[in-house]
Amino acid sequence: MKIHAYERIYLALCAVLIVLGVIAVGMSVFARGVHLPAPHGTILAAEAVKTAPFDNLGLTEVAPGEYQMVMLGQMWQWNPLKGENPNGKDITIPAGSTVTFTITSSDVVHGFMVRGTNINAMVIPGQITEVTYTFDKPGEYLVICHEYCGRFHHKMWGKVIVS
Repeated sequence: MKIHAYERIYLALCAVLIVLGVIAVGMSVFARGVHLPAPHGTILAAEAVKTAPFDNLGLTEVAPGEYQMVMLGQMWQWNPLKGENPNGKDITIPAGSTVTFTITSSDVVHGFMVRGTNINAMVIPGQITEVTYTFDKPGEYLVICHEYCGRFHHKMWGKVIVS
């Protein structure tokens, strides 16, 4: 069977596109540091509020300009963020601060997203998820759950206020 010239060109273009795709993925992983967030441990989901660090929820300054925000995803709130949570409050930090969000869920799968940033992670019951971001620009950043978690899913939100 003879391969025609147009078929050779088509096969060569396909091979070039595959090679370019592999190079693009490799560059994003190695040169740009893009990676999937890895779990940072596990705990018993039912015992989350009794297990460190989730027994002390909230924002803590760990070094000048560096903060840790320990959060718990629960139906239907990001504890301790305000949103619809009557006991919660918004996070307020100065511009240029780096925040490491340490999150787990005590009930169902939630999605943790901060609008205007590249923070987007799954929060799985009993799995500790950590995401770090530097907030360079002042403004209000909406924190939402992007994974449908039940009837009042739309009430699961909060804010990071950067001044």
